[in-house]
Amino acid sequence: MATVLYRRQKQIVNFLNRYIEKFGHAPTLVEIAKHLGVRSLATVHEHLQVLEKKGLIKKISGISRGIELIDQGIGKLVKGIELPILGFIWALLQPELLLNLILTLIPGLLFLTI
Repeated sequence: MATVLYRRQKQIVNFLNRYIEKFGHAPTLVEIAKHLGVRSLATVHEHLQVLEKKGLIKKISGISRGIELIDQGIGKLVKGIELPILGFIWALLQPELLLNLILTLIPGLLFLTI
């Protein structure tokens, strides 16, 4: 089954990949937070925990910059394939919320942007 990554998670994975390629080691939580434009390190930590549970990264506890990408090629899959909306399901969602729905499929991953 495809792994679902939300926009912020995708941003973090892409940033980790670029940073590791450029510097040869992972960024700190502060550097990740600065890149994302957030002040809370707890927010960054939560995102990293989710990415670890999804099997995309491995965190090494007790070590500064202790983040490894499981699949180094994953950050290079940025564009993917955009699929048009073929129809609407009228449930509890308002139609205007569905207008900006874009599904991007990448082999092994599914990104959902609303």
